[in-house]
Amino acid sequence: CAPMAKHATDRGGEVRTQAGLKRILVDETTGEVTGMELIGGEVVTGDHYVSAMPVDALKLLLPDVWKPKPFFKQLEELEGIP
Repeated sequence: CAPMAKHATDRGGEVRTQAGLKRILVDETTGEVTGMELIGGEVVTGDHYVSAMPVDALKLLLPDVWKPKPFFKQLEELEGIP
């Protein structure tokens, strides 16, 4: 969505589209995001992360430390649309 991308870039943010995500990197103790590893091996870090991936993809990439948390357990009830 161009207006959202412009809002982020106007404030110094970076927007990447079609950037295949391999893994969400997290601190195993705190569960905080430390970066995003892209399919090509590049690790992207930032203050904030926004994703628009389908729920089925998110379920596959969800870090183990997040799975028992009530917020993320709700994902079990969601089904993606093919």
